[in-house]
Formats: sequence, structure tokens, C-alpha cells
Amino acid sequence: MTGLAVDGRVLTVRPRSDGSFGVTLGPGPNVYWYATREPPMLGAKVHVAAERYERRDVAAGASAGTITVLNGIRTSTSPEKPVRIVAPQWHQRVTAAISSEYSLREYQVEGAAWMASRLATQRGGGVVLADDPGLGKTVQTIAAVTAANVFPLIIVCPTSIKSKWRSEFNKFSAADMRPSDFQILEKRRGPIYATKITILNSHILRHREQDLLRLRAKCLVIDEAHDFKEFRPRAGHRAAVATRLVENIGRTILLTGTPVMNRIREMWRLLYMCDMVEWRNYEDFHARYVRAPTDEEKAVEQPYRNIVTSAGRVERIDELRVRAAPYMLRRKKGEVEKDMPPKTRQSITVQLDTLSMHQYRLAESDIVAWLKKKGSVASAARATRALAFVKLTHLRRLAALGKLREAVPDYLRKWFGGGKAEPLVIFAHHSDVVTGTVKICHDMGLRTSLIMGGVDGNKRQQAVDDFMSGKTDVFAASYMSAAEGIDLFRASDSLHLERLWVPAKLQQAEDRIHRIGQTRPVTNTYMDAEDTIDQYMAHTLDAKRVVIDAALDETSEAFRNVFDVASRLAASPAATTHAAEQGSGDRPILLPKPSRA
Repeated sequence: MTGLAVDGRVLTVRPRSDGSFGVTLGPGPNVYWYATREPPMLGAKVHVAAERYERRDVAAGASAGTITVLNGIRTSTSPEKPVRIVAPQWHQRVTAAISSEYSLREYQVEGAAWMASRLATQRGGGVVLADDPGLGKTVQTIAAVTAANVFPLIIVCPTSIKSKWRSEFNKFSAADMRPSDFQILEKRRGPIYATKITILNSHILRHREQDLLRLRAKCLVIDEAHDFKEFRPRAGHRAAVATRLVENIGRTILLTGTPVMNRIREMWRLLYMCDMVEWRNYEDFHARYVRAPTDEEKAVEQPYRNIVTSAGRVERIDELRVRAAPYMLRRKKGEVEKDMPPKTRQSITVQLDTLSMHQYRLAESDIVAWLKKKGSVASAARATRALAFVKLTHLRRLAALGKLREAVPDYLRKWFGGGKAEPLVIFAHHSDVVTGTVKICHDMGLRTSLIMGGVDGNKRQQAVDDFMSGKTDVFAASYMSAAEGIDLFRASDSLHLERLWVPAKLQQAEDRIHRIGQTRPVTNTYMDAEDTIDQYMAHTLDAKRVVIDAALDETSEAFRNVFDVASRLAASPAATTHAAEQGSGDRPILLPKPSRA
């Protein structure tokens, strides 16, 4: 037969041995299949014009239909956002699972229905809901587990949000939730009861493993699942314990707004917990998607998209995204929340005062001398990598403390001086940098909320409530204590006095103010000390983001061919900007080289 035009949504995309991808269009029971070198997104709307086609009858269980093989094809993809196709009854069930006082957004219905349909299958399996922070992963999960009726349920989450999970169930669930339906485990030992929902934090997970197995739960929810990323954990590590629970329970929901925190290899554990057959061992994953290909592999394999920077690499980008798509649903704020204001990231460079710079240079000289004794940076890293990291972190701390002497007070005076004063969120890593910031605010008469490590749940929530209600002007916090589980969208600006080596942790902190409920453009400002480790970290993090974004999300036009990102070839930021603007196709994109290491 000749000549056929087809419009449909992408149901499946699977890699083939020749380097192409087999694509199935639906919805069924009559589906269409074609092969392509440029795989579309799962759920994308595609138009295919075929020169030839062949129909075959197929039967699957109680349903029957046809599969039409398309050859000699030309394709075009609609700009409409991808939509996961599930049976209509799941949309109805997840909508009914939420209290009538609340209504799910369209994308939340889609996400909850997709999760519920997978949980309800006989085989079960796992899913990763990787929506951007602030898009309502909790309410989607509540709708999905209620619609699929996978109780008893175990929820593993950070300590600070255990009570929040209980309150969210009481708030959003259409079911009549009673106090006896919940138990929150606080200690390593103690009684545990057969109840509808058991909530505990990951720090006591290994001590409670056997107790949890006796509950005979039908589903396991892991919130902030990126904390379980270890690919070779020891037996008592939370990642190993969670994996054993998954093996026994079967159905799993992994929630994370940042599925890759630092390196592509961190994806493997999450995918393995979703399907232990498809992703059966880490070595295969590393060899296929992380390791540089050998000359022999290059000789027999057709070109594919890859990205390489000084901070990491990802090979076979399209294949990795295609294989991960059936298990992972990820939506960006700009895709689903059209009214969500834009978020920008900017850097300001400040000069440290003479005393602070002198202290910084002394510490820097000590580190250089230490490295020289080791013979080389490489040998030092091999011998005492942890100590080297501690020394570099000390430099970062000195730079941040130096900013507190002049740069931070000057910034706050300009921010709150005269006219209308807007609220401000300030993040740092070291406790003395956070407390020093609070002291500056108090001396200036600014009302300040504070969250740091060791603050209990009640005081933590009170600090958030005071800021959101307008009782305080500044919200100061450490990354480790306040980058997850809180909403601070009263402010539209944040100031970051330090950077972390893990870009996803910074994104989590940024998104405390960029959430549903925010109505103004959001600006995240990073204060970098000139001629210090701050500038090196900024460029290193940019290189890491390139790799992570390429593996998880659709990339720009410049990423549509095979190329390397050579982050050490640019002589200056100005030259880098010009190269990036001119680059296309196979030409490398150049990232800036720091002025000092």
C-alpha cells in the first residue's frame, strides 16, 4: 500500500540495535509504528507522512486492533506540550480522590492519573515524579495512591516534613482520614502498628527495616528521592535499605524536583528502584552513558549526541532519555504554569576589604604549599581527596565571612534604604555566615526569621509563618536546613552568599520563592568575591548544569548534534559568550575558564 498521513501521540519510544528509535503512535487499539534517528518526546503530538505502509492485526488480552508499519516517512512535531496517555477512568478517579474544596490543575491530573495507572497494574513497579519544585508533587501523590487504593502506605521523607505529609493528606484527600490512620515514627525502636499510612524519616530507616516489612505495605513513597542516589551503598545505607523495601513491596513512587544532583550516574539508583530488570546493574549504566567510548566502539557505532565538560559527561543522550521516559515524568514550570513568572539567576562581584583579602591569601598559600608537598594536584586528590575538599571549603568560608564586613551591609542598606522595602531571602552554607548575617540585620533594625540546623519543627514552621505573614523582613537560612519543604514566595528575590558544589541543591533553594502562588518575576542573586574560589565555583557549576540539563530536558538547537563542551578552552568570559552565540551544529560550545583556581 502507498501513501498515508497520520496524527497521534507518542505511546512508546525504544532504542534499536542499529542506533535508530522505534516510535509507536496512538491512542489504541489501532496504533502506528515507524523508525527514526530523531526520537520525539514520550507523549508528544506527531504528524507522519508515509510513502508506504503495512497493516497487521494484533490482539492483546481482551482487546484487539491493528499496528500499521510506516515506511519512507517525513515527520513534524506539534509545539503542544507532551501528554501521557492513560485510560480516561484514571483521570476521573484521581479527580474524585481529592477533596471537593480543591481542584487539581490539568497537569496535576495528568501526573496523578499516570502514576495511578502504573501502580494499579498487576506487576506494579515504580515511577519517578520529577516535576520542578513547587508544582505540587505531594498532592499528585495523594491523588494517585488514593485512586489506586494502594494502602497500607509507607512514606519516607526528611524529618522536617513528616508532619506536613499528614496535614496534606487531611487537607487534600477526599477520604475521611482519622487520626488512627496515621503513625509517625520518631525513634529507632518502639511500637509499630498496622495502620493506613506510616511516615518516617530516612535517618531511622535502617533501624526500622524489619518493622516496616511486617506492615505488608502495598506502596512505598520516597520524598526527596535524590537523597537515595548512591550507586554502591553499604548494606546499612538508606539507599540499600530502601532498595530492599522496594524488592518486597513492589510499587514505589519516587519524588524529586532534582533527579540528578551532581552527576549523571545518580540517575541509576532511581531507575533501578523503578524496574530492576531494565536497569539491572550500575556497571552497564556507567559503561553505556557515562564512560567515554573506546576506539572500537566509535568505529562500529553511528554518531550520537553526547556532552562532555570538565565537570562530567553524558553519552548517548537521546537513548538515555528515551529509556528513562516510561518511568520518569518531568515537567518544567514554564511548560505547565503559563502564568508562572520567569526566574532569572544573576551574579554580582564584590571586592573584599584589605584584612579579609589578606586572611584569604594566607589560607590560599597554605593550600598551595600543601599541594606542592604532595607532588601534584592529581596525587593530592588521590591521597587525601576528602582533606583537599575540606581545605577548599575553608577558602569558600573565608570568602563568605569577608563579604559580611562590608559587602553584605552595603547590599542590605541599598535594598531596604528609602522607598518601598521588599522582603528578602538570604541563603548561605556555613553556620557562622548565617548567624553573622542575622546579626547584621538586627543591628540595622531589620526583623529577621532564621532557620539553621538543629531548629526543631515547630520553630522552623513559626519562622516560615512569621516571614510569610509579614512579621519579618528577612528570611536567613542555611542550605541544608531550608532548601526543601518550605514556601517563601512572599519574596521574589533571594541573595546567595555562598555556592555549593552540587547545582541541584542551589536550584532547590532558589525554588523556595519560585512556586505556585508567586506572582512576580523571581531573581536569584549570587554574591561572588572577586579573585577568589567563588568565581571558579561559578564556572564549574555552569559546566555541570550543561551535562545535567542535556540528560533530563529538551535542549537548545545547538545541542541537536554530536559535540563536546570544552570548558577549558575559552580565554575569557567575553570570548566565551561570543563563541556560544556563534556555535551551532558540531562546533563545541565553550564555557569560561576562571581567572584563578
